[in-house]
Amino acid sequence: MTTSRLPRRAIVGAVLSTALIGAGFAAFADDAAPAGGCPSWTDPKGDSNTFGEPTGTFDDHNLDIVAASVTTTADKVVVTITSDAMTAGPSDAGDEFGLDLTLAGADLFIAADRDVDPTGDSIVTAHVGNYADPSISEEATAKFDVKAKTVTITAPIASVKAAAGADVAGKPATALSAYTADIVPLADLGMFVYDDAASKATLTIGSDCGGGTPPVAAPVPSAAPSTAPSPAPSASPAPGGAPAVSGLPAADCFAAKDPKGDAIMRPVSGLIPGDPGAPNDPDVDVTSLTVSSDATSLTAYIKVDKLGKPAYSDGHRFYVSFTFNKHSFTMAGSEFGNGEGALRDGLNGTGQVAATTQLAVDGVSSAIDPERVTGAGPGFVDSGLKFTFDAKNSYVIAALPIADLEKYGKAPAAGAVLTGLYASGNTDYLASAIVTDTVPDGASSSAPGKLTYAIGDNHCFAPPVPPLSSVGAVKAQYGDVAAVAAKLVDASGAAVAGKTVTFTLGASTATGMTGADGVAKAALLVKETAGKRSLVITSDDAKTSVDFTVLVEKTVLKAVGSKAAVTATLTDDDKTPVAGQVITFTSGSKKVTAKTDAKGIAKATGLPPGNIKVAYAGAAGMYAAASTTTKSS
Repeated sequence: MTTSRLPRRAIVGAVLSTALIGAGFAAFADDAAPAGGCPSWTDPKGDSNTFGEPTGTFDDHNLDIVAASVTTTADKVVVTITSDAMTAGPSDAGDEFGLDLTLAGADLFIAADRDVDPTGDSIVTAHVGNYADPSISEEATAKFDVKAKTVTITAPIASVKAAAGADVAGKPATALSAYTADIVPLADLGMFVYDDAASKATLTIGSDCGGGTPPVAAPVPSAAPSTAPSPAPSASPAPGGAPAVSGLPAADCFAAKDPKGDAIMRPVSGLIPGDPGAPNDPDVDVTSLTVSSDATSLTAYIKVDKLGKPAYSDGHRFYVSFTFNKHSFTMAGSEFGNGEGALRDGLNGTGQVAATTQLAVDGVSSAIDPERVTGAGPGFVDSGLKFTFDAKNSYVIAALPIADLEKYGKAPAAGAVLTGLYASGNTDYLASAIVTDTVPDGASSSAPGKLTYAIGDNHCFAPPVPPLSSVGAVKAQYGDVAAVAAKLVDASGAAVAGKTVTFTLGASTATGMTGADGVAKAALLVKETAGKRSLVITSDDAKTSVDFTVLVEKTVLKAVGSKAAVTATLTDDDKTPVAGQVITFTSGSKKVTAKTDAKGIAKATGLPPGNIKVAYAGAAGMYAAASTTTKSS
């Protein structure tokens, strides 16, 4: 808002002077910018407060800067500001995120505003301005990414030049400082600055230092973690060499077991003498905990007595906690019956309550204290954590990407051992969760369980069921028809019916349709010569191949002699005629050859009376040799 430009710095000075009285002066973070590179810097979390604003509050996470960066190409300057949290819309009448800089002798700002129009809708605007002349407002664009908690402002070099009133290409921009401000509906004040993230960095305008792709600054210890996406899992073998797993753990296999019937919620954590607490709640009665890991995820399986509806509230919440590389992790997931999940997620925007699905690292989770400011670490962090509530099998399943484990644990997962492992079932409310049962019993963040888990240990799980597998013949003689078959299943292992499956062996193909059992059958004529071959099986997006052995076809040779001729019949062991094969008839020193016809018959004439040896030498890789004797008269 250009109307608020002129008094902004006066307000900043008054606000910061007051704030520093009680807080002390915070040192600048180290600026991450190689020589000639793009600068990026971080700012401590929790310092976004101001004094004296009529409608303001302390420590507004939406306006709390944790990182900033600037890039420039030949035609634009791109500013990225990351906040601790970001709501879908502005507070009060609006919010402003911006960058102050000194360039070509002018004090400039590149700003993005989210204002509220009379209908209550949020309007995003952006501009480049000059503090010396509040009427200057040059074109820029902005994007507010609530999920990534970033504001990206793109200012054309032409706009920066116009605001400065001088050529800026190749000129150094100094005194780079990111800021956030709360716009309030007071014409004489305009806005209050909540956070000022100054740096020691400089930037050469138009230097093409980053191609317009802002880098994300690595956080200092007191700052929020990077909001950069977690790196994709490596395609290398699963941590510890473990194969992928699928399905639920074996019923009698677990890391820890807990008795049924002990999920009792005691008032005031059981501090009222003689109060037995509420009756057992089967919905949060944890009976076992099992863990698996592969190249993609670390997954915890919490077995519950009877997962369904909580007895004492509309929600239940489950936790899995452990320590990895000296960093504490808590995975938390809630499920509500009447839409309270949306309210909990909304409260999460205040930064004081965990979301329905939330990962906490090196900080106190809401299982212990909903105040996220408790604890030395970052506390609640962004992650790909997913919770599944499987009421049919009475399991709560928490899956954390290995990439997130390594990112926040700052170490490779392969070969690691998780310590202090435990799980809990909780009666859940909008802003708190009351522990009702734990496994092992008595485990908590102050007294963690003694369980350990070695990454890659999947002994409780069967290997995954392949989507397409051979269940028919994998061996046949040359020329025979092989009864091939395959089973098709979905990701859960359930049979898939009504799908065409194609079987290919060399030049031979055959197709079949899966039935209710997911099995497709086909008759495949084997035309490949003897040896180890590959049978390729395909169906839609599924494909597999298995070894197939082709054997030499066994043959049977019969002969009958008469005065005029000797007749030989060549068949395979299935009594099928073998045509086009040479048969040799021998009597003494005289030999006669003839080829079998379509009926497998070959005849020889002109042989002297006596014993006649009839022989078939076979065909390499196809037919086995055979011989017999007869007499001619």
